[in-house]
Amino acid sequence: MASFRVDEGGQDGSMNFDEAVGQVNGMKLQGPERRPLRSDRTTGEVTIGDLPVRHLDSTATKLEQFADAIMHHPLEVTVAMFDNLYKFCCENKYSNLPEPFNLKKEPSVPYSMQIIIQTAQPPPGGDTDGSYVHIFKHVYLHRNKVSASDCVQMCHGTPLRFDWGNHTRLALTGLNFMLDKMGGKQLRYWLIKPKFEKKISIDQQAREEGYKFIRDFGPKANNRNQFMEWTDEQINTPGSKIEGWSEGKVKEALHNHMRGRQNAKTIEHWPFTLKSFTPWFLDNVLSKMLPSMRQHAITWIGRTRAGKSLGSKTVLFTQSKYEIDLADRTDLVPSILTAKHLDFFKAEPLTRFKPGVFDDGMLQKMDASFLKAYSSAHFEQGAGRHACNNPYDRSVDEEAFASMKTTKCWHISHENFIKLITPSFSAVDEAEDLDAILARTHFIVLTDSGVYHRVAATAKDYVSFIPWDNEPKDLLVQSQHEIFKAYKLNPHAHELPPSYHEDSVWSQELLRRLLNGESFGDHTDNVNEDFPDVGHVPDELEMALEREIDAMDVEE
Repeated sequence: MASFRVDEGGQDGSMNFDEAVGQVNGMKLQGPERRPLRSDRTTGEVTIGDLPVRHLDSTATKLEQFADAIMHHPLEVTVAMFDNLYKFCCENKYSNLPEPFNLKKEPSVPYSMQIIIQTAQPPPGGDTDGSYVHIFKHVYLHRNKVSASDCVQMCHGTPLRFDWGNHTRLALTGLNFMLDKMGGKQLRYWLIKPKFEKKISIDQQAREEGYKFIRDFGPKANNRNQFMEWTDEQINTPGSKIEGWSEGKVKEALHNHMRGRQNAKTIEHWPFTLKSFTPWFLDNVLSKMLPSMRQHAITWIGRTRAGKSLGSKTVLFTQSKYEIDLADRTDLVPSILTAKHLDFFKAEPLTRFKPGVFDDGMLQKMDASFLKAYSSAHFEQGAGRHACNNPYDRSVDEEAFASMKTTKCWHISHENFIKLITPSFSAVDEAEDLDAILARTHFIVLTDSGVYHRVAATAKDYVSFIPWDNEPKDLLVQSQHEIFKAYKLNPHAHELPPSYHEDSVWSQELLRRLLNGESFGDHTDNVNEDFPDVGHVPDELEMALEREIDAMDVEE
């Protein structure tokens, strides 16, 4: 096919259109892209005269695309000017482009415009010291057709039509191949790629960094189209952690995080272990409940700032790590769920690898059907489930404590225990329903006087009690208080105390022995004056712990 130069009586240049079409055979054309690709190279071997264009007559048929050629235009295109052109094209604000880069008249349909700027020699009679350029604008009307007369009115220079036969897609590919060979300063929307190419996948580290970037810096709400706008900006920003990612994938991640915040919350960092508890509480309360933690829930009731929430999360986190290690699930990390309404666990049901706590969720307003389902095997077999709530009957506690101090019998009757916990179960109307709950969940009740603890059972025996020996009235050992303060100030810091790994190994071995029903003796180094039978770690447990710690050091 003849070029514009040949049509005007000249000879072919270094490449004609037929040769370009032959070069792109087996290639595919991709575009128009959402943002232009910019390049700034030396002027190439192909000129405007080599392109398959003809003069556009206003009486011609309607067109989907046309060109505007401005030859020997007196202009010096600086870096700042080219940056400005790129900015307007990125924003699709072609009408804001300076003359002659804009269109003389804006079309009534959407369009995109490729711009090629080649340095040029001064025309005959021109200023030999001046700067001149050839400007070629390829206007694509996005499959809309506009009359030739309108297209002519849009051009600042010579209006041109493309003359390439019926195979438009192949011809357009050949045209863009020639445009690329023109060099100069270019803003292009069409790419030529192999038809079959290996899909480039993002490596694992880049994916992890991208998802973390979305989680940490993505918008938290979508009430003003934040998800769409933020995604559009980030996937098209050079150097962004998610540059080039699929828009759908990013928006789905943002929606998932939003739904997660509306439902149960996941905690994947927790700096406490079973060794964080006071020895007397671990020996005399938890050690009686942990062997059956897979079958029964644990309900923590009572005073605030005494360790209910911290205690439940510590036990559950220890259980999560144990179950993950036992199943050799290297794809999982220890984590727990926490929610203030039981319905939230429907969105992400509890599992043995990811147990959960119903924390400060107005337990007293939950009816019996909810509570029985939560405390029974409603979730996956072996899934840990705890509940924390504040209300208890202070008058019952005060009367019972006064009586126990007199009799030195440190327990209360089943009837008084029911009265003690009734404020947290005011929505349970039937005594049989409360009996069913007592049979399915262990109870730890922290009051101003001490700690009541009851193992899940149908029997209506006395409930044991341990008075606070001294202030503070807390389940956490003194050495852990600073760690707790640091965690509360910045829970996202993910800083673990120096002894965490050693304490974690100790806790995992202790839990393993309790769950397997093995005899381990008393496991703390401290002796509590109220409980003189608390002894030391037996030699075989110490040796097992030392072996696991040594193995961990070798792996690191």
